Amino acid sequence: MSRPFSSLSTLALAAAVALAAAAPAQAAGPGLAFNEPIVFWDPGLVTLTLESSSGGFDHVLELADATGPVGPVPLLALTDLVGGQPSASVLGWLPAAVGATVALGNAVIGQEIVLRLTNIGSARFGDVGVVDSQVFTGSASILNPVPGSYYTSVEWISPTQVRVQMEDLFPVDPGTNPAALDTPDLQFVLTLSPVPEPRSWALMLGGLAALGSLARRRRG
Repeated sequence: MSRPFSSLSTLALAAAVALAAAAPAQAAGPGLAFNEPIVFWDPGLVTLTLESSSGGFDHVLELADATGPVGPVPLLALTDLVGGQPSASVLGWLPAAVGATVALGNAVIGQEIVLRLTNIGSARFGDVGVVDSQVFTGSASILNPVPGSYYTSVEWISPTQVRVQMEDLFPVDPGTNPAALDTPDLQFVLTLSPVPEPRSWALMLGGLAALGSLARRRRG
């Protein structure tokens, strides 16, 4: 009677090895943080889904790690016009719709994702195209023109998803009084689709091979 139990135990162990190899590692802890680095601890494709865009300015969102002019291909153009289609483009780009998803590319383990939000003026008031200021996220927030006037909040939904908010005006230190925060200019979710490392692939394939071997033995 011990052989079936042994086979099932080995089968379960092989399956556990395969699942453990494919499971994502833990990211940053839960809770709301301000001006903290955004880092995933698994490699994979990162996508951005726009949840809201508001405020008195149009914006351009880019991947960035230094101050400078707005790049030729931004991730998203965003308008402050509420209700209906925008009446003007943002620096010549069509603003993205709420719910739109764009790919940021593949991230490696421990890579910080730095996003720049640039205020562009307002299509409502006809000054679209006038760059006003720039906002950074993560540890690169020290590159802000006026670091004390901007914040980025980071809230981990899961090890593979993080909600990010960007805002350039707030009355107090957001770290001490989050309830006093203004409506953010921008809110989006970053999602990682993990890709197992070569070692993880090897472990997973080994587990699957063990499963196949056990199945063949049982049929024999």
